Amino acid sequence: MQRSKMIRRLVNAVQSFRQAINLAPDAWSAMLIRTLLKPESQKFVLDVFLSLASHSSYKIPETFWLFMSRFLNYLDKKDTL
Repeated sequence: MQRSKMIRRLVNAVQSFRQAINLAPDAWSAMLIRTLLKPESQKFVLDVFLSLASHSSYKIPETFWLFMSRFLNYLDKKDTL
């Protein structure tokens, strides 16, 4: 019951966000691009993605996790340069 409520809230949030983007696409596009270029936002998106993946009922292939590990190492090295 709680899981279905959480999924419903998530779906409603995505629909509302989509509607807002449709009302002012130029403003939202510019803001999203600026936001996604920030390392904090990239880490947040990755955290959300990994949380969804861990709660997924489907098994994720091992090759995906190897790719993610290499990608995270790349981002870490890029931040230290």
